[in-house]
Amino acid sequence: LPLPNSLDTKRAQTYFQRAIDKGWISLEANKWIWHGIGANAHKSQLAYFCGKVYGYKHSINGNVGTSFPEEDLNALFGIKRMQSLLQQVYEATKKQLWRRSIDELFE
Repeated sequence: LPLPNSLDTKRAQTYFQRAIDKGWISLEANKWIWHGIGANAHKSQLAYFCGKVYGYKHSINGNVGTSFPEEDLNALFGIKRMQSLLQQVYEATKKQLWRRSIDELFE
């Protein structure tokens, strides 16, 4: 899969391909598109998926995992503030139902 060097890891190749196989992501005219899970393709789903791929570990102070490549991911998918979206996912009062589908992809 054509990923920028900064994002191109064996883990990313594996899980991006799995997401493509599920129909959650596609590559159209060299542009990555998140189709999401269910009727609503929320950017927060994309942020959660990318967090799982790139080792984001949430804490009250933000990421305590590996260095999350937010700027490169924002550019790849044409969005803004992915890490902020990711923090909102983890800080939601109720766990989102779609998270289970993404978690299962990583089992």
